[in-house]
Amino acid sequence: PELVRGAQDCGPPADIFSFGVVAYQLLSAQLPHSAPPILEKLAGRACPSSIPLARSKAELPPDLCSLVDLCLRESPHERPTAPIIASTLMGYVSQRETL
Repeated sequence: PELVRGAQDCGPPADIFSFGVVAYQLLSAQLPHSAPPILEKLAGRACPSSIPLARSKAELPPDLCSLVDLCLRESPHERPTAPIIASTLMGYVSQRETL
């Protein structure tokens, strides 16, 4: 979203957002937005909010859906960092291996 708004100081949080888009699409076979944010911005409309992953794919674990949804937050400061994402995913994988 910050790239669409024309921010010049984009950093790792923009990459986290991109990761969220890719993860959302891999897990649900859908895009997280009803319309591409860049097209909405060019048309003078507000950027659409992402559709919660649990709504698109209810059978996924809630904690995984929450992680992806956090990556898609509009504000860069509300997104998790890469180490937090890695730790959460590794914990999820470890938990699944013990079942």
